[in-house]
Amino acid sequence: MCLIAFAIGASQRWPLVIAANRDEFLNRPTAPLARWTTEAGKEVISGRDLRAGGTWLGLSPGGRMAMLTNVREPHPVAGERSRGELVMRWLEGGMDAGQFMAQTDSTVYGAFNLVLGDFQSSAWHWLSNQSDPDGGPVKSWQSCALKPGVYGLSNGALDTPWPKTRALKTALRQALDSDRQEDLQAG
Repeated sequence: MCLIAFAIGASQRWPLVIAANRDEFLNRPTAPLARWTTEAGKEVISGRDLRAGGTWLGLSPGGRMAMLTNVREPHPVAGERSRGELVMRWLEGGMDAGQFMAQTDSTVYGAFNLVLGDFQSSAWHWLSNQSDPDGGPVKSWQSCALKPGVYGLSNGALDTPWPKTRALKTALRQALDSDRQEDLQAG
């Protein structure tokens, strides 16, 4: 289960804190976190999916940030395109979240959660294309702007209260409330 807890503007000392675990098939080739140049000539900092070319979490030196999880569904539908390219499109682009959604057909991807951030504009958004709970087709965009706070994301909607998600959010909040940097690193 991919799992992310993140704090946006929840600490004066730390404007962004991310605690994450990527749970992928062991035989899927990946490259570790590194600074690299994309095919479009943009510099990014991320791991890389060496099979499909995208990533699940990345940052650009210009302050754009994106995080992705797959969504668990009762009747999963394989997408025509790799979800990891959504992160790359955000990191390489210059559009805001509204423009990103307008220029992206979310129905060609398997179900996902996507968090888009831009430090320059202080804008953060959660986006998803989760299908109908009754097994209907993948939907067009669902989205909401994110205010300062602590959030959890796994393989359901934002802040779905699954035990692992709640536990990681609690650990992150406790680490942020501590005065010791070691608590944040250990959290």
